[in-house]
Amino acid sequence: MKIAICASLKVHDQIIAAKHKLEDLDHTVILPWTTELIYKKKMTFKDIPAFKKKNKSYAVTLHFDKIKQADAVLVVNPTRKGIKNYIGGNTLMEMSFAHYSKKPIYLLNSIPKMIYTEEIEAVKPVILNNKFDKIKT
Repeated sequence: MKIAICASLKVHDQIIAAKHKLEDLDHTVILPWTTELIYKKKMTFKDIPAFKKKNKSYAVTLHFDKIKQADAVLVVNPTRKGIKNYIGGNTLMEMSFAHYSKKPIYLLNSIPKMIYTEEIEAVKPVILNNKFDKIKT
């Protein structure tokens, strides 16, 4: 299965760990553009603020295009900003787009308690609890 990963850019290491686990299960992985650039050593974390400011709109559109190409979406949602299983605004938008595009949505961890928990629940994600083998092909 071709799986697009969605997550905060700040959790790069967890995104890459998920990439490897998915590939170990013979899935093809589509990374967010910025993560891909960092992974290929074409950019560093310190470049992100300036890069993001200059390319935010393009990056959003590009990832929506990547989601269109995917069979499913995996949301990598570790604890961040003091919120267990954090899902940020961009990731919520990507989940909404995946839902609209009728793509299965998998959450690596459970749904966070946030102001938009109800919206996350509405797109009916499958909770993996870090068990990648629960992804249905």
